[in-house]
Amino acid sequence: MEQKIRLIYDDSFEGILTCLYYHAKKNVAGITHDSTQKNLFDNYFFIKTNIDKAQKMYSFLNKHYGKEFLRDIYYCQLSNDTYKGLAILKYFELAKILGKSVVNAFSHPLANPLKALVHKVSMEKHRFHGLIRFSNYASFLLAKYEPDHNITELIMPHFSDRLKEEHFVIYDISRDLAGVYNTKNWHIKNETNINFNVLSNNDDFEILWREYFQSASINDRHNKKVQKQYMPRRYWKHLTEFEHLK
Repeated sequence: MEQKIRLIYDDSFEGILTCLYYHAKKNVAGITHDSTQKNLFDNYFFIKTNIDKAQKMYSFLNKHYGKEFLRDIYYCQLSNDTYKGLAILKYFELAKILGKSVVNAFSHPLANPLKALVHKVSMEKHRFHGLIRFSNYASFLLAKYEPDHNITELIMPHFSDRLKEEHFVIYDISRDLAGVYNTKNWHIKNETNINFNVLSNNDDFEILWREYFQSASINDRHNKKVQKQYMPRRYWKHLTEFEHLK
C-alpha cells in the first residue's frame, strides 16, 4: 500500500498557506493542525510556517482565484473544526478546476464543508458585534468572552471604529488571546498570562447595561425562549444584563 503524505501545521493562516505552497509542489493528501489525528498508514510531516512561501501563495491565490477565495480560507482557518485543513485543501483542489467561480460553488461536495465553516465563523462574528460587554477599569476597557471560533481579530475592527478614543482589550479566555487597542491601532497578543480577575475595576459599565436592559424590558413580553434563540445560553456567562437569567 502506497503511503500518502499528510501535513501538520501550526494552526495559523500563514501556516495553512505554507502547506498549500508545499501541496502545489508535492500533491499531498491531507492537512491538519491536530497532531493527534493520525493513522498508521500515512506519512506525516510538520510544516514550519514560512512567511516568504506564505506570501507567494497568497499572491498566487489572489491572482488566480480572487480575494473572496482568500477570505473563505481565512475564515475557515479561524474555525474550531478539527478537519478545517482538509476542507481548505479540497476547496483549493476544486479551485484548480473551476477557477474564480469556485467561490459560488456552495453545494459542491468539495466546497460545502469549507463554506459551512465560513458561515459559522461569520455568523458568530456578527453575533458578537452585539454581545461584547466592556467593564471600565482604571485606564482601559476590558471585555471577556468565550467564542466558539477564533474571531477576536475579526471583531477588533468593529470596536476600534466605534471606540476610537478608548483604550480597550477584548480577551478570549479559552485561548488566552487578547485584542488590544490603543486609540490608534490594534494588535493581537497571544498567551497573555494576565489574571484579569485580580485587576481593580469599577462596575460602571455593568450597572449601565443592567439598567438599560431592565428599562427596555416589558415584563409582559418577557420571553426566555426567544432570548435563548438569539443569545445562546453558552454566551450568557459574560452578559452582565442577563445575570438574573443565569
